[in-house]
Amino acid sequence: MLFDADGFVTRCRAALGAADVLTALSAVVAEALVHRAALVSAIAPGHGMRVSVLCERPELTVVQFVTPKGFAFPPHDHAMVSAVGVYAGAEENVYYEADAAGLRETGRRLVATGEVAVHAADVIHSIASAGDEPLAALHVYGGDFFHAERSEWRGSPFARHDYDTARLRALAASGRRCLATACRQRVAETADRAHVDRVK
Repeated sequence: MLFDADGFVTRCRAALGAADVLTALSAVVAEALVHRAALVSAIAPGHGMRVSVLCERPELTVVQFVTPKGFAFPPHDHAMVSAVGVYAGAEENVYYEADAAGLRETGRRLVATGEVAVHAADVIHSIASAGDEPLAALHVYGGDFFHAERSEWRGSPFARHDYDTARLRALAASGRRCLATACRQRVAETADRAHVDRVK
């Protein structure tokens, strides 16, 4: 069974119109994770970082992130609701609140393979790839993830900075090129197999 990316995007868009958006998004992402084998087959984890954009609209962004073992990203916000479904590896989340000193830790959660985490628009968290394998996850954002004004916190103690959206867009552009190349390779491989079958 193949991962139906278009159908997944359609269901995510419908969830954004629900009375309880976070619960609706969680259910849609959890349903996708039931077909983990299809996800791994369609967008398999690799050894480096990769971004595959499945939808980029003003009201909805759907992205598949693959990050290597040991990857970590500093505290940041999204300024929009979000849901993350892990289909390989594990994602460690550390949650914060902003205060006069910078940030104060408020909790932690490990999102294991097959689990979903949903976040309100005002959540601040850091993430890290935990465990012995790359982290691969579906990310759903209720807005324009690549252009929205957001914040990140760096240094010790943490100091607020504008989120570097240009860097993120460049990474996404690179991911699109890699995804297009992979799709062309799969089409070629399918054609080759069909040719071999006809010869037989």
